[in-house]
This record gives sequence, structure tokens and C-alpha cells, in this order.
Amino acid sequence: MIEKVKPGERSSRMRFRKCSNDPSPPSWREWGPCDSEGYRIVDTGGGGWDPKWRNIISSFKVWNGCDIVNTFSEEDFQGESAWYVGNRAYLGDMNDRIRSLAIKAS
Repeated sequence: MIEKVKPGERSSRMRFRKCSNDPSPPSWREWGPCDSEGYRIVDTGGGGWDPKWRNIISSFKVWNGCDIVNTFSEEDFQGESAWYVGNRAYLGDMNDRIRSLAIKAS
């Protein structure tokens, strides 16, 4: 579960990891509806994230009002980037290349 980005912080904090079959992740439910600050992950393979997520994301679903996803090929929101709106079954040029991302409401 991740927290919403706090003022002055660059990345959402990891609270804990839990596998679930629930289609709406507790990270989005517990912290309320998504807003313009949303959630940010500086490094998909560090900072509390399992390193296996680094460069392996090939699709995603958005929840609870989050509908804009900005992805980056390098950690800390650097490198090539791509914007997506809504759920994506395939990420095109960013497939298996995401190192950091930001998710927010439009």
C-alpha cells in the first residue's frame, strides 16, 4: 500500500506490501479519491518496492479517480517519458521500460 504524496516529498511512501485478489487496491481506497497530487514512484525497483518491478511493467489499471499516468524510462522522473489516460493493456514504446511514474486525477 502506498500513501498519497505529502507536501515537500517527491515520492509516495510504501506502507506495506500485500497480495490480494481485490480489484481495487487498498492503496487507493484507504487514502480517499485520487487528486491532482496523486501518487509518485521515484524508482519502481527501489525505495521499498520489490526490485522485480523494475523494467517489467507492461500494462496497468487506474482506480478511484486516478486517470492520468506519466511514465519515465529512468528513475526520479528522468529519461524518455509517455503520458497515458485510463487503463492500458499495452504500453507501446514504454513496455517493460518504466523506472518511475506519477499517477493523478485530471
